[in-house]
Amino acid sequence: MGVLALGSLAVLILAVVGDVGEPGLAVAGALLGLAGLVVTGAGNVPLNDRLAPLVPGAPDTEGEWTAYLTAWTRWNHLRTVAALGSSVLLALAAARS
Repeated sequence: MGVLALGSLAVLILAVVGDVGEPGLAVAGALLGLAGLVVTGAGNVPLNDRLAPLVPGAPDTEGEWTAYLTAWTRWNHLRTVAALGSSVLLALAAARS
């Protein structure tokens, strides 16, 4: 996760002081990348932590697993869209430089 944060910071700095053809696209791409990082930290990681102590196959874990899977999938879709959007915007910014 640190690499993404540092990469996003580098893109933001480059957009402000460097030669980027479309700095708005670069900034938007970096911010979407950071949004994906926030989604992971705020959504997926806490769900994983809540699931970790459960014993696989125990009778009382089926309901927990179902609830986990539903919530985790929603968060994962959100971070996938953020990552894809970030990639597209950064590629467009690079192509127009």
